[in-house]
Amino acid sequence: WPWIVSLKHPAIPGTRHLCGGSLITAQWVLTAAHCFDPIKKINMVYVVIGATQLTKPGPGAQLRRIKKLVRHEHYNKSDKSNDIALLELFKPVQCNPYTQLACVADPFLSLSELQNCWVAGWG
Repeated sequence: WPWIVSLKHPAIPGTRHLCGGSLITAQWVLTAAHCFDPIKKINMVYVVIGATQLTKPGPGAQLRRIKKLVRHEHYNKSDKSNDIALLELFKPVQCNPYTQLACVADPFLSLSELQNCWVAGWG
C-alpha cells in the first residue's frame, strides 16, 4: 500500500505515530481531522511516506513537513462528524516503488453487494 503515510509527533512515545493518511497527490495527504484535535503546533508533526514499517521506515521512506492543514468546514470535534482533513506538504514527494498516489475511485463507481473491497492503514 505505497500511498499510506504515517503522521508522527515527537511527543508520542515509541514509534511517534499519531495517525495515518493517504497520499492523493504528490503534495497533498488525506487524513482524519480528529488527528489534529490535541495538536497545538502543526509544525511539530511530520509525514513519513513510503515506510514499510513504523519502527524502521526503510530505504524508500521520505519525510515531509506540513505546510497547511485544511479541516472540513463542518468538522464537529464533539461528535466527530465530517472528520476529514487535507494536509499540504511543503515539498512534493517523489514517486517510486515505495511511494505512489492513492487509487481514488471514480465518483460514479457502483459496487455490487458483497463485492470485495480493501481498506488499509497503520491503525
